[in-house]
Amino acid sequence: ALNRIHRKMSSSGVEIIGIAIDQARNVVDFLKTVPIAYSVVLGDSALMDVMRRLGNPTGGLPFTVVLDRHGAVAERRLGIISEAALEHRLSALIGSA
Repeated sequence: ALNRIHRKMSSSGVEIIGIAIDQARNVVDFLKTVPIAYSVVLGDSALMDVMRRLGNPTGGLPFTVVLDRHGAVAERRLGIISEAALEHRLSALIGSA
């Protein structure tokens, strides 16, 4: 879903960034089997504090945060977010620019 959104919306200035919280070797192995068109960075345990500050007190995954062009949190979702809901929210942000 994120790959499709990335392909559809990257020309509109939308950036998708995946953050993996795992061992580097596991992330590399995963990326060999699952082609991802957007950037993926490796986070460490300090990232859990960032997630909590962004509204994820339990540190649960998946956790989606949408930032507007000013860096303010426009959406946050703990758990799975549907492709349609995410695309709708991003489109609304683009439309309000």
